[in-house]
Amino acid sequence: MGRGTSYKPIDSIFSNHIYLAIYVLTLPLCNFHRNSEPKMTNLTNEYYANYPHEELLRNEHYFITEVADILKQHSAYSKIQIEPTLGTKHRYRPDIIAVKENKKIVIECKTNGSARATIRSAINQLNRYATIIGGCEKIAAFSTVLTDKERKLLENENITPWDPIELAKLITPSPNGITKSSNKFWRTQQASKIGKSREEELLDSLSMCSPGKKDWAIYQKLVGDIFNTLFSGPLGAGITECSDLSGANRRDFILPNQSNKGFWSFIRQRYHADFIVVDAKNYSKKIGKNCVLQMSNYLKSHGTGLFGIIVSRKGGDLKGCAQTIREHWLLHHKLILVLDDEDIKEMLNAKISNNCPEDVLTKKIQDFRLTI
Repeated sequence: MGRGTSYKPIDSIFSNHIYLAIYVLTLPLCNFHRNSEPKMTNLTNEYYANYPHEELLRNEHYFITEVADILKQHSAYSKIQIEPTLGTKHRYRPDIIAVKENKKIVIECKTNGSARATIRSAINQLNRYATIIGGCEKIAAFSTVLTDKERKLLENENITPWDPIELAKLITPSPNGITKSSNKFWRTQQASKIGKSREEELLDSLSMCSPGKKDWAIYQKLVGDIFNTLFSGPLGAGITECSDLSGANRRDFILPNQSNKGFWSFIRQRYHADFIVVDAKNYSKKIGKNCVLQMSNYLKSHGTGLFGIIVSRKGGDLKGCAQTIREHWLLHHKLILVLDDEDIKEMLNAKISNNCPEDVLTKKIQDFRLTI
């Protein structure tokens, strides 16, 4: 087990999803109608508010592992792969690929709720993967309960929706389903989690991801995984490829910021940052002026806020990037940070050592502000 990592029993994590699903399934007996969206939302919010391992449930990597483990114990599924690499000209990493009845299935997992932007992101990603795989079934798995309207959005795109209700059905013992006790299975799986921490896995993934166009999609997903891992808890899970109303500006990641203490609370109050905008640039050279202008277009005081982070392999150049960042701070009060590979490694190593990864961002802000 990696340094600074203490895994919580997965049976205790996922069983709460099962209990939630069973509870929802029995609610019709109490005059509850599934298409009553406000009540469903309240139930989900109450569930998360009272759950002690909220940061794990909202962490996409853990949810991907949980879904894959369910499939591994189900006799109908085989050849389960987590985050395999697809494509040649451009490479991608779907969350899960498996085989069911001699047909490939591709699964995209989402833990940041079932908002329209999240559903649209899942649709775009699954369609992209299906184009490469060809002739596969597309599945979108959510850790929160879907409404009928949300399920319909996915079904209209020929995507099978899975939420805790559907996942609970897969876990239920049946002649064609799981033959082992699910609790025993989760304990066995947890006992085998010896080796690298998630942060160390992400460090390895970063070193294996090549700068340039070929791995742009892998890098984009990797940056999302890194930010979700580093800041899960104070920040909500990242919403991927979210566009504004006009569709002109599509942000790689937006992380909800409702923190009321510490670094992220300061950022929210000082820079009106109710959301943290993150853009991933897998360039083989330093980024310039255009990338900063693009980020600046994303930042609005009455929208996401005035704080953004560009993550680039080599950082930014002094003439175009640094000067434009300075101008947009002085003229528009927009604070844009640029992180390179070394900054990302420093934050991941800080998390491994039980230190604060936000310290890297604090130093970046201090260094910038003191040059003004």
